[in-house]
Amino acid sequence: MKCKWWLSQALTEDELMEVLTRPRNALSRQYEAMFQMSSVGLHLTQAATRAIARAALERGTGARGLRSIMEGLLQPVMYEVGLSLLHSLAWVVMVPCCVTGVSPCKVGKF
Repeated sequence: MKCKWWLSQALTEDELMEVLTRPRNALSRQYEAMFQMSSVGLHLTQAATRAIARAALERGTGARGLRSIMEGLLQPVMYEVGLSLLHSLAWVVMVPCCVTGVSPCKVGKF
């Protein structure tokens, strides 16, 4: 059986970004829908998406690791969203410093 080229090569940073954003059921869209159920908007900047892809490359997890990275980043925010529904939290923005751990995601009201 001949080995497929896509099974033997790791995805690039740009390809991981596409996995995060492009398919109809992309992880970014899944999390946006999950936040939308609580009437909260989620916005991942392109730089944050690149930082997530870079983190997957650094960990050596590739596309399979994207979900665990996203979950680790957004789980505290989802908890905060749940607690702050009474205070009408309206949006969450993820920027690169959220991914690197320098600061938490930006949350706020409209």
